[in-house]
Amino acid sequence: MLCPVKTVKKGNVEAIEEHEQWISYVESRDKEATLRFLQQHINNTKARMKEGFITFLD
Repeated sequence: MLCPVKTVKKGNVEAIEEHEQWISYVESRDKEATLRFLQQHINNTKARMKEGFITFLD
């Protein structure tokens, strides 16, 4: 996926924190919780990308 620079700068901290949390879920071996969190992370990423594109177009 491609993200505008503004999105990367703003969302980078959030994304890293989500990745760290996702690793914790994987390590817990709770498949259902891991998949739920991964779906949430994907949705969050899409929202950050949309926000970045809107900001980029302004």
